[in-house]
Amino acid sequence: MNDSDEKRTFSILIVDDEPINIQLLANILNKKKYEVEFAISGEMALKWTASKPFDLILLDIMMPEMDGFEVCRRLKADPDTRSIPVIFLTAIKANKKIIQGFATGAVDYITRPFDSQIVLARVKLHLELKCHRDHLEDLVAGQILDLKKSNRHLRSTLNALENEITVRKNTESQLRASETKLTSIIDAFQGFIYICDHTGYRINFMNQALIDHIGEDRIGENCYKAIFDFDAPCSSCDFGNVFKGETVEMEIENPQNRHWYHIIHTPLFDADGVVHQRQAILIDTTERKLAEKALMAKEERLRRENLLLRMSMKERYRFGDIIGKSKPMQNVYKTILKAASTDASIILYGESGTGKELVAQAIHNYSERNDREMVIVNCGAIPEKLAESEFFGHKKGAFTGAVSDKKGFLESADGSTLFLDEVGEIPLSLQVKLLRAIESGGFSSVGGRILKRPDFRIIAATNKRLRDLMKGGLMRKDFFYRIHIIPITLPPLRKRREDIPLLVDYFIQKYDTDQHRSVDVKTMDALLKYDWPGNVRELQNTLHRYVTLNKIDFMGAESAILDSESGIAGINMDIENQALRDVLQSVEKKLIIDALDRNWWHKNKAAKMLGIDPKTLYRKIKQYRLK
Repeated sequence: MNDSDEKRTFSILIVDDEPINIQLLANILNKKKYEVEFAISGEMALKWTASKPFDLILLDIMMPEMDGFEVCRRLKADPDTRSIPVIFLTAIKANKKIIQGFATGAVDYITRPFDSQIVLARVKLHLELKCHRDHLEDLVAGQILDLKKSNRHLRSTLNALENEITVRKNTESQLRASETKLTSIIDAFQGFIYICDHTGYRINFMNQALIDHIGEDRIGENCYKAIFDFDAPCSSCDFGNVFKGETVEMEIENPQNRHWYHIIHTPLFDADGVVHQRQAILIDTTERKLAEKALMAKEERLRRENLLLRMSMKERYRFGDIIGKSKPMQNVYKTILKAASTDASIILYGESGTGKELVAQAIHNYSERNDREMVIVNCGAIPEKLAESEFFGHKKGAFTGAVSDKKGFLESADGSTLFLDEVGEIPLSLQVKLLRAIESGGFSSVGGRILKRPDFRIIAATNKRLRDLMKGGLMRKDFFYRIHIIPITLPPLRKRREDIPLLVDYFIQKYDTDQHRSVDVKTMDALLKYDWPGNVRELQNTLHRYVTLNKIDFMGAESAILDSESGIAGINMDIENQALRDVLQSVEKKLIIDALDRNWWHKNKAAKMLGIDPKTLYRKIKQYRLK
């Protein structure tokens, strides 16, 4: 500064939405007699600069509505305010924000908390630089005028120019120091930075991190080819708006390596305020993106489980076509819900007739694969010689009898569920090929060469102990552990006898379309006492015969049934020395109880059986206190 500059009072505008920050800076600057004004928003700052010239602006980055970057861009785009030095105020030490600040035209930055010596030193430095620049402009203009008027002042003018050249060199040295500092920041930045020229695509700068990532310096090439190996510009690229002065942010997935990038495109202005280059900052967000997708998948799985659980709560005595409200079956329902929300392999254990296929169908129906039918395979019914052809398909002419191409079970189950019933019957020779196909190694049809990799989910079922088969050498260990991820054991009917009345009611309604049949108390008692070695399937067949033949014909149950032809069931009383009214009431009460028991206390059905009005039955129930 010259003497006049030292006596001059400099005006400084502080822009910050936090009054405490304004007060701290004002206290520091007032010690040096600077004229201080303040603005608490970007809009207010632009109004101030439109009405009053300032020598320096201290500008906060993080402000609501209009941040410091946008304010700086507007100041630099306006010829009247373009020359005002802007120093950013920030608590952010992230390289990305600092780089973005320099890109918008700022000359420096000061971080919070404020150090008064650093603040005064930075302010003084940039005021001096501004004074030098203003002074240089004034001197050059004056010397040119003097040269036109007279050559007498040529020597003095040359001397003045030499002095100004010295000043310019000093200024350039400071600028080079700032460039070196900025280059160090850019090189230390872990993201990728590149700058394209006025064409929008051709690279004229790459930071070292990007060069190391690509493996070579690709300056001079188009960005889409050098960075992403695309043959044409990225479909989502919108650099046109960047050359209008806008900052554009986007996310893009590179299909070559499946990596996700967050990209910030910013305009770079020349001295005339015209955008002449496009700067791009790329940050690899693949890890965050994968975490977000995993979280979303987990949320969706939990949402589906919750929805299915609420659906199943409406009728706790059944789950799809599976009947039962016992605790073992409730546990099965919960496992079905969890299994349906995953894509893991499932093994169903249970005796013959326990409903393994129904459970497999329920898992499939509640899974995301339910838009295609489940493919059911009875492994025990396939001859070993035809097993490979049945599972993998064959080409025409592959063997005698192969008159046309045929899809195998695995290809038919693409996008669906493959249910392997009696999985313990699969021969060892086929297990290794199935294992390879399940683990996405693929397979080829018999007589074919094309490798196929269908997407299917395995649900296996067995009434055998697979671990015993594995120990006996009849099942491969790797095949066993591949299908034995989620085991579900179905209880035999004798372990859930409380479900028998529900099953009886369900099958009677299913087979007795005219709804004339019912099961009396003693028949039900016999059904409950029987061990049901054939489980639900045996009960179903027994009730089907009962509806058809009006006879229960399993061992031990028929003799336990009430002899319905002998008269009123269960009425055996001593009527001696009793009044007629008491006898009639006793008979009536027993008849009502018998009708209610026969109809499982469905009062309307019991009233119909008794031939009385339902209202009368309700009154009798209350009279005899049968509730």
